[in-house]
Amino acid sequence: MDSAGNERSGDGADLARRLEAQQQGRVVYLLNPADDVEFRTAVEAARLAGVASPSELQARLRPAAPRVVVRRRELDAEPVEVWYVYRDGHWIPTRGDR
Repeated sequence: MDSAGNERSGDGADLARRLEAQQQGRVVYLLNPADDVEFRTAVEAARLAGVASPSELQARLRPAAPRVVVRRRELDAEPVEVWYVYRDGHWIPTRGDR
């Protein structure tokens, strides 16, 4: 994703790897805050409905969480797709971290 929030296309092999990971259910969602049950439920509902990209997940979550930001972790050769999902647009401590 670039600084304007647009998805980067990457090369063809990278795109194919990401699509394969998503199709095989290898997308890991790291939620923040992790202890918000309603937020987790909304993310799970969107996941089950089928989202193809972080920007699509972000758009689906906006009605319930207007400041939500979803970012893809971009590490080369990572066997899973990891998306960071920030309810408040940035990291905040969970109740146990405060």
